[in-house]
Amino acid sequence: MSQNERTVESCWSRPAPVLRPAPGRRPRSRATVLLLGCVLLASVSACAPADRSEVSGSVATESRPDVRGFLAQLANSLADYEPGTTPADLAARSDVVAVARLTEIREGRVLGSSPSDPGRIENLVFVFELEQAYRGHVPRTLYVEVSKPGRDPASSYDAAAPHEARALLFLVRVPEPAADDPVIPAAPPLPARAPLWWFTTPQGFLMELDGQVTAPLESARPIFPAADPDPDHLLGWLP
Repeated sequence: MSQNERTVESCWSRPAPVLRPAPGRRPRSRATVLLLGCVLLASVSACAPADRSEVSGSVATESRPDVRGFLAQLANSLADYEPGTTPADLAARSDVVAVARLTEIREGRVLGSSPSDPGRIENLVFVFELEQAYRGHVPRTLYVEVSKPGRDPASSYDAAAPHEARALLFLVRVPEPAADDPVIPAAPPLPARAPLWWFTTPQGFLMELDGQVTAPLESARPIFPAADPDPDHLLGWLP
């Protein structure tokens, strides 16, 4: 299996009836992703946001919801994408690189002719509060769109989310939809003129969970094909 092929759920590549690995990509079946997710989840039980001047921090485990359930929700579907080989490579493809804290998961846009369209694509919006920007012009609040792995309401993801967990984000701006693309706005709507973002790839969402860096949307290891930085230090993953 090539180290450069990956398949993970995302808005980077919209779902297709059949996913066939392209040259230079890593193919993964749903069962493989779920198995890898289970191995990851067995070692994760809490989130530990770090102080800005220190890489690691501590929060009582009982103050967090079930992070294993949160990760399991996100590991439940697939998409094809071209991975960044290193954090620096991913940063070069990104409009924004920032450290922020997750504060909310809410309903996002629906891509389809109606909320009941059987072919619709539902989205979540991850809301982050900025701690430090390292690349690009970054607003204080970041709204990041992620394709829903299923049809569960956003509230079920938010209930399990590790609120205030620290994250390293690599983002690109979401383009305006074409005039003939059916799009149903998020309800409730985002603030006026607030930019919407995507993670550059699933590797672009890194979190400190239980004292280690992990990628909730990417269950392949290593996260970066060329080798991962220190798994104990989030800021060590900065390009």
